[in-house]
Amino acid sequence: MPAAPKTLAAATRLLERYADLQADFDRVEAARSARLAAVNAAADADAGPLAKQMLDLHAALEPWWTEQGSTLAQGKKSLQLGGCMIGSRMGKPSLAHAFPKDEDAVTALLATRYKKQTTQVKYSLDKVGTRKLLELGGKAAEQLKDLGFSIKQDDKFFVERVEQPATIGG
Repeated sequence: MPAAPKTLAAATRLLERYADLQADFDRVEAARSARLAAVNAAADADAGPLAKQMLDLHAALEPWWTEQGSTLAQGKKSLQLGGCMIGSRMGKPSLAHAFPKDEDAVTALLATRYKKQTTQVKYSLDKVGTRKLLELGGKAAEQLKDLGFSIKQDDKFFVERVEQPATIGG
């Protein structure tokens, strides 16, 4: 580490050196960014066609699985086939209701004692709160069901490569 300068000339020399170092550092960072961009572009060029083929295969396999899967899986939701797991899994739960619009659902909920738990201050449908009340069961859930609310949860199709021990992916 250099000593603290004692004169304006000495301070100027240190500042000039600092400026030179900063310029070199900036060139190194710019070169790093350019190299990373080139590597990413090359990887994207290689991966793009593979991703498209995988999407095409996924689209082709989904209707086949829908028709044949339950028979092949023998009551299970997925199975290992051709180096992949194929099947269906539960999607994220979401609130369902029988009203044409959420605003109509809000109107119905405002007439209940659960309006604070099922609606928000702007009086929109609080789907998470309403779903939680339905999940808890009891009197609140029964009243919400009577209003036409339920929980809907669909199976989502998937295809994944099975990890193989002692390989790069494993």
